[in-house]
Amino acid sequence: MARQPFPIPFGLTTPAFRLDHYRRWIAAGWALDLNDAVRVNALLLRNFRVAEVGQAPSSWAARTAVKQRRRWNHHRRIVLSKAKSCVLCARPPVEITYSKSLSEGGTERLRNKIPVCTVCFDRWPDLRRDLPRQVREKLADQLVFLWGR
Repeated sequence: MARQPFPIPFGLTTPAFRLDHYRRWIAAGWALDLNDAVRVNALLLRNFRVAEVGQAPSSWAARTAVKQRRRWNHHRRIVLSKAKSCVLCARPPVEITYSKSLSEGGTERLRNKIPVCTVCFDRWPDLRRDLPRQVREKLADQLVFLWGR
């Protein structure tokens, strides 16, 4: 079976990273130009989510989805390893195992998440409700600096 491009998640990558990969896709013949590469990436992301939810575990699409999920988790661990300490307490980065969303609904993009230790994990919904808006905005600015926009 011929190699195929893997979907590039938007929240885990920088625009320069995506542009480099799109250029590789164009050179490999998987896309005609940058617009086509962006369209192909959107289709791959959609197909990945459909395969992850609705396929039998033994199908190739589901296996590819599992591999991609492992890859995303690996990227998540890498990004969380940049954290210096828990946002809510002063625990060391070794104990940070979760990333919670700043907003109520919470997107799955890492640039919208804060590193939280195991102790503060359950307290975060209550703390988020009580945090002033300025503190939340400051946390968001720190995340933009840490992860990039």
